[in-house]
Formats: sequence, structure tokens, C-alpha cells
Amino acid sequence: MDKIALIEVFDRDGSVCQAVPVQQWPVRIGRSLDCDVVLDDPHVAPHHFSVGADDGRLHVMVGETVNGLRCGRDVLPSGSAAVRSPGEDWVAGRTRVRVRLAGEVLAPEVPLPRPSAWRMASLLAVLTGLVGWSAWTQYLDSDPGQFLSGLAPLLISVAALLAGWSFLWALGSKLFQHRFDYWTHVRIAATGLLASGVLSAVLGVLAFMTSWVLLSQVRDAAEVLVFAGAVYAHLGAVLPQRRRMFAWGVGAAAIAGLATVAAFQYQRTDRFGPELYLTVLPPPAFRFAPAVAPDEFLEEVAATKDSLDAKARESDDEAMPEEDEEFIADE
Repeated sequence: MDKIALIEVFDRDGSVCQAVPVQQWPVRIGRSLDCDVVLDDPHVAPHHFSVGADDGRLHVMVGETVNGLRCGRDVLPSGSAAVRSPGEDWVAGRTRVRVRLAGEVLAPEVPLPRPSAWRMASLLAVLTGLVGWSAWTQYLDSDPGQFLSGLAPLLISVAALLAGWSFLWALGSKLFQHRFDYWTHVRIAATGLLASGVLSAVLGVLAFMTSWVLLSQVRDAAEVLVFAGAVYAHLGAVLPQRRRMFAWGVGAAAIAGLATVAAFQYQRTDRFGPELYLTVLPPPAFRFAPAVAPDEFLEEVAATKDSLDAKARESDDEAMPEEDEEFIADE
């Protein structure tokens, strides 16, 4: 008899682990050995559901089950029946099943990932940019005559961190995608490191140019968001079919982390950011905002004297031991 359909069972990484040809309807699917398709899933009932077909439509009958059958966005309870379209994924317990009819149009062939000159060039460009940026930051932070002595340990540390981080993610790709996609994770990690450093520096320079201090105060948050984007890219490379779930999860974790850090920072210092003033001072030629007149500057400084004196008194009171307070009171 000719095959009239094919029932595919998927494993956790989205690959077909079982394909059962169908030669007649109906087909029983469940955990019992007398079913036509036996599923090795403890969350599946012995006779979970059965499938029939007529005029290109699938007729589903759910058996006695506690968990029901999820068809797309609908959950069919025990004892229910429904007509579904072919090509739809169904979930019985924790097992995903798909029914393919004989006349169903197949998706086009997906080409194998092959190393291309563009991918290699982009990887080399990112790595070169990361090395150059690390050298530039080391040059700005080092004392005269100590640039070369501090550059080698920095580059070794960055290379070791990049290699170890990418290796762990590549193990995840090997586990779920069955390929050790090391260089993809190297490119993602290197891009994240380079983007976070460049974005932080650009925000600091823009804050100096425009006198908009907020740009400098959000630099830490911007670096956290870039790191979250890199983690999302890593997760998407490991499990591409779960990108939407990863986007919600990573985004929620990043926002919750930033809110928590800001709350603790406000509790300690009465401000949400760690910076009191601009910490990036590029050459004066970069500045676009008009300069403040000396008299106006002195007036603004004098206006802050009372609040600074009050905070200084609070700090002295908190630091003073109880014995000293009693001694002052006796005097």
C-alpha cells in the first residue's frame, strides 16, 4: 500500500527523532504498545489521541488524558474532537507531533551553512576592532612609559575570556544543534565586547559635547543592555526555534536587574546613578554646548553650599561613636 501520510515526532531540539508512515486511517497515538505511534513520554496517556483525514482535513479525537492535546494555540480536553489543518504542530504531554499528508506542499530545501568569505571577513574585522579598542583604552588609562607593559596582560585576559565564554556556548550548540559552532559564538561575544566599550565611550563624549549629563549616567545601563543582547544572540544560535521566548526572558531579566541596582543605588546615595559629574573629558574642541559665564558658575556653586554642608553634617553624625556624642552632650 502507498503511504498516505507521515507522522513525525520531534525531540527537544526540534529534530525529527521518529517518522511513522501512515497507510490507513485512523491512527492511534499514545504510550500504549497497541498504538500505531508509541510515544516515550510519561505525560502522555496510554491512548492519548487518534487522527483521521478526509478531503485534506485532519480529524482529531482526544482520548482519556489529563493533559489534553495542544493544537496550535488551542488546547483540546479529554474526550473532545476537532478538525485541524495539516502541517500544524501538536503537543501531547511534552512531545511535539506533526502530521504530513501525501499531497502537502513541501518547504524549499534549506542550504547547509557554509563558511563564506563575508563571514570570515566580518569575524576578522570584529576581532581586529576589539584588539584596537583594547589597545586604545589601555593607552588612555596607562601612565607614561607603561603602555606596552600593560597591553600584553590585557590582551591575554581578553583573549582568554573570549575563548572560554565562546567555548561554553559552543558546547550548548553541540548539545542542541549537533554541531560545534565555535566561531559563531566568538563573533557574537567579540561584537558584544566591542559594542559595549564603544557605546560607553560615545555616550560619555556626547554628554561632554552637549552638557547633557544623563547620557553619561546611563552608560552602565547601556552596557548591560548590550550584554543582554549578546546573551540573546548566543541563546538564539543554540536554540533558534525559541528566539521569542529568549527575547522575553532576557529582556525581563535585564530590566529587573537594572531596576534592582538602581533601587539599591538610590537607597545608599539618593540618586539612581553612580556618577556625580561627567567623568569623560575629551579635547575642548569637541564641545558644542555654550560655555557658562564665570559669575553664573559661581552663583550655581554657592547655591549648592547649604545642601553640601547638610550632607557633610549627616556624614559626621553617622561616623561619630556614641561615646563621643555622650562626651559632647556632657560638655
